[in-house]
Amino acid sequence: VRRGKIAKRAIRNEHIYNNISDSKIRYSTKTGYLAIHAKALRPDADGYNYSIGTSLVMISGGGSFGAPVYLPQGAVVTKFRFIHRDRTNLGYALATLKRADHLGSTGALASSGISVDWTGLPNYKELVDTSISSPVINNRDFVYYVEVNLSNANLGLRARNIVIEYTYTSPGS
Repeated sequence: VRRGKIAKRAIRNEHIYNNISDSKIRYSTKTGYLAIHAKALRPDADGYNYSIGTSLVMISGGGSFGAPVYLPQGAVVTKFRFIHRDRTNLGYALATLKRADHLGSTGALASSGISVDWTGLPNYKELVDTSISSPVINNRDFVYYVEVNLSNANLGLRARNIVIEYTYTSPGS
């Protein structure tokens, strides 16, 4: 708009302020997902005999593995899922979502507990936990991580992926 195209005093301050004060930022709850691939898992101790490709396999013995979890401050964890393959039922695979305070004290928030056959993939199971203790993420006071335990090494037991479902509040519809 060029000078002289709008009449003098056609737009006044009160017109601008009235319209601005009517504007509101609207927040909505959204669902997010954090997927952790087996390749992100690292052994908790030296000396494990394992292999990691598309899944984590113990070649001999058992072991515990971990990976960091990065979720937004204030997010609410609603579901913890662990996908694994078990052809033999001779061992066990367990995944746990944990938090630790800055002094090192740890606590479990969720553990893979309910087994559901994962339709479409032979021998794959999805372990689900929706009863999350302390579900609100507090990055100021805690760090979060997952721990996966595998026992009785055999090629029929493989840890695959972990998926954490959470809700968060964000501007927008």
